Amino acid sequence: MLGWRWRRSPTGSAKGSRPDAGSAPGPSMTPEEFGAAVRSALDELPPQLSAALENVAVVVVDEDPDEPDLFGLWQSVPYLPDTITICRLPLVRAFPDRRELERQIRITVLHELAHYFGLDEDRIDELGFG
Repeated sequence: MLGWRWRRSPTGSAKGSRPDAGSAPGPSMTPEEFGAAVRSALDELPPQLSAALENVAVVVVDEDPDEPDLFGLWQSVPYLPDTITICRLPLVRAFPDRRELERQIRITVLHELAHYFGLDEDRIDELGFG
């Protein structure tokens, strides 16, 4: 099984983002709104990328039981659909400002899709989605 994990750094922030300490709390995002933000990130993909997505499921879970700070995960298992998992609670905890949360949801979706398309962490960082 192949897989890439993206999580918060030990400082409590995702690379390129504000740390969660000191952020002004914003309105909470319901699970339904969070799912809609994930769908929106997928809907905004260029048509060429959307067309290239084959046999991949994007799912939202509350959190990974083994890694509670995990933002997202791409997994590939032979003979099964690839899975991109977006972890809601770590993102909500790390980004209490709603606009920043929506931005980070989009970044996380794009980050995991980049792994699906074969990019490694270094290249994803170069593209600004690390």
